[in-house]
Amino acid sequence: MFLFLRKMGVLLFGRQLEFRVRLFNILACGGLLSSLAGIVYGIIINAGINNLLLNAALAIFAVSLLWYSLKSRNYQRCYVITIIVVFFILFPAVFLNLGGYSGGIPMFFVFAVLFTVFMIEGKKVYVFAGLELILYTSLFIYAYHNPETVRRITNETVELIDNIVCFLIVSVVVGITMALHFNLYNQQQKELVAARKKAEEYAKMKSELFAGMSHEMRTPLTVMSAYAQFAVEQIRENEVNEQTLADLSYQ
Repeated sequence: MFLFLRKMGVLLFGRQLEFRVRLFNILACGGLLSSLAGIVYGIIINAGINNLLLNAALAIFAVSLLWYSLKSRNYQRCYVITIIVVFFILFPAVFLNLGGYSGGIPMFFVFAVLFTVFMIEGKKVYVFAGLELILYTSLFIYAYHNPETVRRITNETVELIDNIVCFLIVSVVVGITMALHFNLYNQQQKELVAARKKAEEYAKMKSELFAGMSHEMRTPLTVMSAYAQFAVEQIRENEVNEQTLADLSYQ
């Protein structure tokens, strides 16, 4: 069992994967664990069949998406699917069925926007994050003006527990994400510093090599130049002798 978990850990969170991929795998595993915990928690507080079905659907979706991402390696598509299905559909549904803004689900809205910013590249991040902000703000306003559509938490103790559980889940997942991000950043910085030091050492070695070559070549070239200049002067003066011919001869 331990070897299986270790193998899965390397497969899902190993350093061979880029940051966004590991982040997505964390999100998928976190979604699976959260949905399973939500099923158990919903049974304890008698949250109703709708809440149980939503959490079960989220668990199945998390497993399916994780399997698809590992098989296809098309992570950008998986990111978009996650944002649309989880952040735009399931989160609002859970919000309306588990307390509205009196429960802890709004904490997951912050979680959704944060992960959207981390996962999506380019201008699309502004589009998706902006739509999420509009959607979640509209949900608050809608729940306020239509309280009958929200399944309220009537027990104050249950409401407290719900807020604590949501706070802990979001804090742990976001904390792991940020720790992973900063560890990756620090690792990259160390690698850049090491690469720069190597480049400086190579540059120093190259300079020393060229300086040594220049020194070794300067002496014979100086002698050759002196012989050549002497020969030129003798040729101009028509005074070429046997010694000059010997000096210029090829050995």
